[in-house]
Amino acid sequence: MVISKTPIKIGFHFLNKQSHRARALRLALKWKIKDIYLLEGLERKHRGYRNYAVIGDGKIIGLLHVRAGMFTHLFLNVPFTEYLGLRLKGFLSRNYPDNQFIFSHENIIRQIIENSIFRIKRVKEFYFMEVDRNSLKKYPGIQHRVPTVSSAQDLLPLFIKYESEELNVNHTYSERTGLLLAVRRKLQKEEITALYDGNKPVGIAGINASFNGICQIGYVFVLPEYRGKGYGKRLITAHAERLLSKCSKVVLFVRKENIPAYRLYLSCGFKVTETLAQIWLPGGF
Repeated sequence: MVISKTPIKIGFHFLNKQSHRARALRLALKWKIKDIYLLEGLERKHRGYRNYAVIGDGKIIGLLHVRAGMFTHLFLNVPFTEYLGLRLKGFLSRNYPDNQFIFSHENIIRQIIENSIFRIKRVKEFYFMEVDRNSLKKYPGIQHRVPTVSSAQDLLPLFIKYESEELNVNHTYSERTGLLLAVRRKLQKEEITALYDGNKPVGIAGINASFNGICQIGYVFVLPEYRGKGYGKRLITAHAERLLSKCSKVVLFVRKENIPAYRLYLSCGFKVTETLAQIWLPGGF
């Protein structure tokens, strides 16, 4: 990212019009932002997300991609200062007081930490990784398929275990009904690749965003008893190969401390092209 001087006056503008989002998207591409969520959100409006331009002295100096009650994706083309942090904190606390996560490029998160504006409980760092048709390594031999909507009930236990293990989410019975509906929607869009041991589903992989021929893998999960046996490697390559039939590139991000997963992606041909980070703000702002 190109870093310029920090502006004096800072505000936030809701990108409600398509023309405004298109302008912001051009800037995001110029700044080489890797966040597929944000790029996808600027390209096509989604009712669950809101996009804002960070305005400094009359110019766009950054972008916010927000989902109420969940997360804030922040990208800046200027250094993060105490003043900018106070303005950002005020904006988020008024409009999105329950958002507990801020996600950005690693250098921006480090600047946020140094300025001590937010009450930070935890920091997570990620590798952003990419693979294309030429670099993907293939490991055939274990049955995989693109499941249909009728498979939703069979796949639901894997999603429940994935969200419990990776996201620390433990669903109540009523919440499982909502999750089942979400799984059905993903199956309708053919977003999921499933791995099987006979007729038993033992692994799932899906996407969570796409933009301009780039597909982002959002989750990869294999049952614990099948790990370390090559199932994960075959699931990832099968899923990526299927995505590359319609995308020019497949990307994902993985926590730095998750060394087994990082090495697994490397063995499948993925390469690190960026470092990202996330801070957790317990209790919001």
